[in-house]
Amino acid sequence: MSQTRSTPPAPSPTLFFETVNAYQRTAAIKAAIELGLFTAIAEGNDRTAAIARKTGAAERGVRILADYHHRLHDQARRPLRADA
Repeated sequence: MSQTRSTPPAPSPTLFFETVNAYQRTAAIKAAIELGLFTAIAEGNDRTAAIARKTGAAERGVRILADYHHRLHDQARRPLRADA
């Protein structure tokens, strides 16, 4: 019986990038919770300046964090497309 060795698949950076992105998502969620971002929005603060005042954070930081969460939300809602 002859044994044929198959070559292992080429290394892929996919696992690395998925891990890094997961870490970033987790850190962003943690920051938003600790800051009170979601609570401030739920209380009706719908402008960056109002959220910044409510949370005591810098307006620029609130905008960046809120934009990141908005982008995550949009990605989660987008249906997957089949690769051709």
